[in-house]
Amino acid sequence: MSKLYKPTLIKDYGPHKKGEKYGWIDIEGYTNLFNKGCIEDEENILEKKETKKTKKSKKEDKTEEKIEDNNN
Repeated sequence: MSKLYKPTLIKDYGPHKKGEKYGWIDIEGYTNLFNKGCIEDEENILEKKETKKTKKSKKEDKTEEKIEDNNN
């Protein structure tokens, strides 16, 4: 049998109110509630998603400068 969780809601969900314990739910239900923003990962069982920062390359910046110089 898989492990069951009883997380605390951080916002209202259906008939349940913020601050109530929700469950007993399995890992799939826990993940679904987390993805909906209804719970925090208080059990620290979900992988953290890394956000990638986008940055302009130097090559793109130089191209933009050359275009501006040609127009003047």
